[in-house]
Amino acid sequence: MYGVAVVEDQVFIANTIADMIRKESKEFEICGIYHDGKEFLDNIKGSPPDIVITDIKMPQMDGLELSENLVSHYPDIKIIILSGYEDFQYAREAIRLGVCNYLLKPCSVQELMETLEKVAEKISQQKKREVMLHEYEEFFIDNLPTLRQQALISLMFTQDSAVPVQKLHLEHLEGPCQLFLIIPQLDCRDSAEEELLLFCCMNILEELLEPIIHKELFICNHQFVLIAPVDKALSGKNKICLQKACATIEKIIHHKVLFYEGKKMTGISQCRESYQSALEQSRQTAFLDSSEVREDSDSILDKAIQYIRDNYARDISLQDVADAAYVSYNYLSTLFTQNLGVNFSVYLSKTRIEKACTLLRRPDSKVAEVAETVGYSNYRYFNHVFKKLTGYTPSEYRRNQDRRPAL
Repeated sequence: MYGVAVVEDQVFIANTIADMIRKESKEFEICGIYHDGKEFLDNIKGSPPDIVITDIKMPQMDGLELSENLVSHYPDIKIIILSGYEDFQYAREAIRLGVCNYLLKPCSVQELMETLEKVAEKISQQKKREVMLHEYEEFFIDNLPTLRQQALISLMFTQDSAVPVQKLHLEHLEGPCQLFLIIPQLDCRDSAEEELLLFCCMNILEELLEPIIHKELFICNHQFVLIAPVDKALSGKNKICLQKACATIEKIIHHKVLFYEGKKMTGISQCRESYQSALEQSRQTAFLDSSEVREDSDSILDKAIQYIRDNYARDISLQDVADAAYVSYNYLSTLFTQNLGVNFSVYLSKTRIEKACTLLRRPDSKVAEVAETVGYSNYRYFNHVFKKLTGYTPSEYRRNQDRRPAL
């Protein structure tokens, strides 16, 4: 329902217009009849109507002056000028002021109602636009961090952003700033494990990098990007803070975490150049460190083998060994295959049977006890594995102690 106020100095005409509207439509409610523009303004401050139908000529404040006042102070009110003066100057001035329509007295009921319905449609469309704008503003505010990240990622790759940077509250990065590329050296069994580790890394980074003010931290291509404003005093502090954070992450997830500083920027418009320079550093480091990676893999494999030799009698899994060596399941599995030529399961079985062979050389040892000692609770399965690896059953091996298992 739309509220309509009638402003007309002739009482009879004002009442007639109000009665016509009440009779013709329930969509419009007469919320007041006034005989002068000033009287109307003095009485609407609390609850202004949606539509005003006003005469031109009135004693204290005419319709044009009233319209000008309403456009300035109540821009949402729609104005219909109703006048008996067939003067184009009035109509032109009314249109200039923003009046919705200009009707001549006497107007028919049909003409008045059609005009009101057109104005009502304008009000309805305006309210819909306002609702949509409000929803958009709420969405924009709620998703501002994500939109900022998307804009920065766009700048890193295309030097352009779908959303104008000025609207994303990134003023803190309009001056000198620095970009760091943070790369966890993950080797995961599947994407789910990788996502979990990345989520863990992000939480740690957000907490430990809190001293770096006005920063932007986000994930891009399974790597982390940190962009922060900088001056001579902050440059070193930011790097030290990041070093400590990466060291902490390494201890927690048992994976190496490297970071690279991109080319200095005078503002975020240079994101692409800075990101590319950091990326190039990471590629060069990966190439130069290939020999170190080999040394690391040998060290990891030594730890894994030692753990198996110390714990072969227990029900251990590859995951147990990987945890002890501080590497991922998948990475350790690859190391076994590439460096030893067998998988973990075969290597564990060989270690157990090798120990079983040593124990079976003792005259007083019993086969069942030997099986349990080296980690086999199932005697038949022990016999099966033993024969598969040595070519003999445990009893046959004992009778041929001078022979050695073909392990």
